[in-house]
Amino acid sequence: MRDIFNKLTIQLAAASVALLSLGVPSAAGAASITITPVGVAVTAPDKAGNVSLINNSDAATRVQIRIFRWKQVDGKEVLEPTRDVVASPPVASIPSGAKYTLRLARVAVAAVSGEESYRLIIDELPPPIDPKSGASGVQLLLRASIPAFFGTKDARPDVEWRVWNAGGKLHVTATNKGSRHLKLTEFAIEGPSGTTKIIATGSNAYVLPGSSLSYESAEGAPDYPIGTGVTVTAAKGSPDAVRAMLTVTAP
Repeated sequence: MRDIFNKLTIQLAAASVALLSLGVPSAAGAASITITPVGVAVTAPDKAGNVSLINNSDAATRVQIRIFRWKQVDGKEVLEPTRDVVASPPVASIPSGAKYTLRLARVAVAAVSGEESYRLIIDELPPPIDPKSGASGVQLLLRASIPAFFGTKDARPDVEWRVWNAGGKLHVTATNKGSRHLKLTEFAIEGPSGTTKIIATGSNAYVLPGSSLSYESAEGAPDYPIGTGVTVTAAKGSPDAVRAMLTVTAP
């Protein structure tokens, strides 16, 4: 597997609303957790990988870990329960300042074919509330979702592209007919009017095998006539780097 996953530090506070969070009454502050790496890629014959959780807060933090099979259906993310991969342990208490190792293992009997995609969901659990304390308030709790892939050495992405103009934006469809995902970093369209960045964030930055996803630029993109030659670029500097020359089609 060729994705390079870096570490991620997640600080939760009242103003941190970009992350999915749950509100529960509590006197305690929310945790700050470093997750490294922020993705797992395991290549057969290996069957397991590790993720480290580091508690940067001044109190112990409890987390729940779940693993789901990750699919993309009609351009939307679908998470399904699975027993093919397990997370151990499913619940953990991490002391203040401590580093905790979480293990992901593929336990399915059948050998992996191509690539299997999963999502690891890590939820911070609320601390117990002492009814005698009289504490009140709202605590924002952590939820982190990171990708996990189990695949073979020969798995490769094979993506077909289509580009068109509509509504003042450039639109791109990526259809992955290969056996491995493609991560769309530095995603752009190069054309006669220069380079236009294409928006691909979160889980939508991954085009899974057998999936077709559509993307768009911000408004104000060049209005290229049908038949204009353009180049799709993505994943620069990686073994999966994309530089695909094609022409603009009708919407």
